This record gives sequence, structure tokens and C-alpha cells, in this order.
Amino acid sequence: MPAAPSSTSTSMTTEQRTEYDAWMSDLREDFDAWPAEQQTYFWTLDADQRKGYWALSAEQRAQIQAMTAEQRAEAWKSIIAQMAQREAATPKPAG
Repeated sequence: MPAAPSSTSTSMTTEQRTEYDAWMSDLREDFDAWPAEQQTYFWTLDADQRKGYWALSAEQRAQIQAMTAEQRAEAWKSIIAQMAQREAATPKPAG
């Protein structure tokens, strides 16, 4: 039987809980395995940053965690810009 989610030890707002409950089970499992500090940091991100956070590898997430606030701000500008470029380059379905 899987361990109880660690997210219960990290307080979530009603809005955060709703978002969490809507995730696919593999994302919830990944989130639940994160240390509380990482879970708390995740919820400080805006919606675009949270989307980008999921795209990062575990190593990249650790690098973000280790940065100063100023370094994180610069890193997020770069990550969001890269995500926007990828979205712009992705063909949209005809319709």
C-alpha cells in the first residue's frame, strides 16, 4: 500500500488542493515525494512557472531551489521565454 501523501503535512489552500486533485496521479505522486520545502516553494510560483516547474528535471528543480531569489527571478524569465518559444513553434491543429 502506498505511503500517505506528504502533501497533507504541507498546508494547501482550497485553490491549491483543487489544482492538486485535478493532476494526473503520476504528478501527485511526484509532488508527494518532494520535501516539504520544495512543495511550499512550488505553491509560491505563478501558474506559468508551475507549468514550467513540471517541465524541469529533478536536477534542474534542485538547482532552482539552491538559487538566491534574484537568481530564481532571472532563471524564471529564461524558462518562461523558452516555453513561449516552444508553444509558438508547435503547430496548432486546424479547426
